[in-house]
Amino acid sequence: MRLLPSAPVTFLLVSPARSDASGTPAAAPAAAPAAAPAAALAADAVVLDLREVEGARARMPDVAVLPGRQCWALIAPPRSAEGEAELRRLSGVVDGLMVTCVGGTEDLDRVAALGPGTPLIPVIDSAEALRRAPSLARHPAVVRLGFTSRHACPDFTDGMLSVQSTAAWVYRIVAAASAAADLPGPVGGICPGPRDRVAVAGEAAQTADAGFTGYCVSQPEFLADAAAAIAAAAVASTRRVGTGRRHLRRVPAHAGTAAAT
Repeated sequence: MRLLPSAPVTFLLVSPARSDASGTPAAAPAAAPAAAPAAALAADAVVLDLREVEGARARMPDVAVLPGRQCWALIAPPRSAEGEAELRRLSGVVDGLMVTCVGGTEDLDRVAALGPGTPLIPVIDSAEALRRAPSLARHPAVVRLGFTSRHACPDFTDGMLSVQSTAAWVYRIVAAASAAADLPGPVGGICPGPRDRVAVAGEAAQTADAGFTGYCVSQPEFLADAAAAIAAAAVASTRRVGTGRRHLRRVPAHAGTAAAT
């Protein structure tokens, strides 16, 4: 498998333009502003949203070759021979693939076979994927886990718990699966993420507190908020560990023996 130089913290989701059947590029969607390459310089990695382009050749934007920036593609497992051919081509262009709609390791096997050596990030976006998170994390092509967004959390418990309670529980399950497989912390906020600055900062902070070390946004102006929230959570975690160690040093060496007697 192709080794990556680092585990990005901030990801910017970009929707590239498509070409029609004649090969003429279509107009870029509103979500892909002309300034996308410049905006991407603020992100550690760019993610091309190619979930809706099966059967139409994606026009790879300039962000795919920005120096010092990883370029990923967000895809669903292909459903046709044409989609499989496009995935083969794509795997040789990008640094890795984020895969949605994963029902189990067999979906990752199919994607990995079409793009040998391409790093994968399966996106936990359903109750079934959450249940299989430990096995997905251990797949040989997987370098990290991803998670959709807290807005999808009620689906994981059929709405029986609040969004806040479900999110806290789900985030920790995904982070624990990553840690057990010795992977970097997961990436949150993937398709669809929050649409305002306060929500982005709040969700990024909550995921980071659970052990996530990456976050994906669809608007470049939110990158700094996500990065700041993750950095603050990392500092707080370090302080908690340091405080715990100081408390342990204060416990007398004979305390355990005295309690036992």
